[in-house]
Amino acid sequence: PVWTHIFGDMLQGNQLVRYDARGNGLSDWNVTDYSLNRQVEDLEAVVAATGLEPCPLLGMSHGAAISIAYAARHPERVTKLILACGFAQGWRHAGRDMREQSEAMLTLIRTGWGQDNPAFRQIFSALFTPSAPPENQDAFNEMQKIATSPANAAALFSTLGDIDVRDCLGEVQAPTLVINATRDMRVPLAAGRELASGIPGARFVMLETDNHVIPASDPAWATCYRAIHDFLAE
Repeated sequence: PVWTHIFGDMLQGNQLVRYDARGNGLSDWNVTDYSLNRQVEDLEAVVAATGLEPCPLLGMSHGAAISIAYAARHPERVTKLILACGFAQGWRHAGRDMREQSEAMLTLIRTGWGQDNPAFRQIFSALFTPSAPPENQDAFNEMQKIATSPANAAALFSTLGDIDVRDCLGEVQAPTLVINATRDMRVPLAAGRELASGIPGARFVMLETDNHVIPASDPAWATCYRAIHDFLAE
């Protein structure tokens, strides 16, 4: 229930290619380098393997920063850029409250991520999907546990705190759609505004929701999907 509607709707009239990030899912877990540059290289490899370039690019959450860096590096390979619930700066560049919350979350990841007791992971579910139905939050809890190891999750989360692609924003040439939630507990609306104001000609769509990962039951998902579909159809 977490991702099926998102990927399914994206397939309406489109071909969708997605991949598991390094250290996650079916990608290799035996990695230590989660740097932004390495993650951009992963995206380069995936796009090259598909043979579909140039193509539209969709970056969600921290995938937005990876997509921005890629689009700035390879303007000829990106026809359109969609950034959903993303940010240019990681949590270590945020205000004091966000930094302290994220440091506490990093400790919880290291100590509680892999436990059978879902209490630790429920904190993340409550932050990322606060208004989602119980079955969504239960699935999000379980997905965290099986998707990666505590060490990998902590390494990735720590690396995300250091992200800073502000210098890349002005170099993006592709038509860009920026979508952010008005009450997102992990990515403030100001982060979306920063993306939209920094990328030349970018459009900005605000979603009235507090969900970072939007469930099918949230009216904001229909708004999000329509915005993406219409943008791709132009």
